Amino acid sequence: AGQNYAKAKMFSKAMRLYLKCDEEQLDAAIDVIKVTKNNPERLSLVRMLHDFLVGEIDGKSKNPKYIYMLYMAIGDHQKASKTAVIIASQEQQVGSYRTAHEILFDTLLELRKNKIPVPHTLNKALVVLHSYIIVRKLVARK
Repeated sequence: AGQNYAKAKMFSKAMRLYLKCDEEQLDAAIDVIKVTKNNPERLSLVRMLHDFLVGEIDGKSKNPKYIYMLYMAIGDHQKASKTAVIIASQEQQVGSYRTAHEILFDTLLELRKNKIPVPHTLNKALVVLHSYIIVRKLVARK
């Protein structure tokens, strides 16, 4: 139903329906944010989605990757890069070094594509992860 409301440009209704589906439709909710770039309704939609993601609506904070995706969708690349470093750190703690590397590298590429300076913390975290992955491969060969 949310898709139909989004197609009909009834974005607030679409967002509310997507958020009722919990995390199942968050990608679609973020797509609504992307589509409403020049829409006066956009600010309220961003607030609604952000409040949902940080848990102000239901008391449960959602996966930080969605907050990262929201920041990228609205063009707040500085907050997105900080969130990417946090997510990568969490991935490292559970041993998902490849996933952490992908997140940081994708963020770096997006920042460069938009000609935005890459924060030192993101660059440093990526270099450390990249080095670790290379060394791990070399050690495994011997």
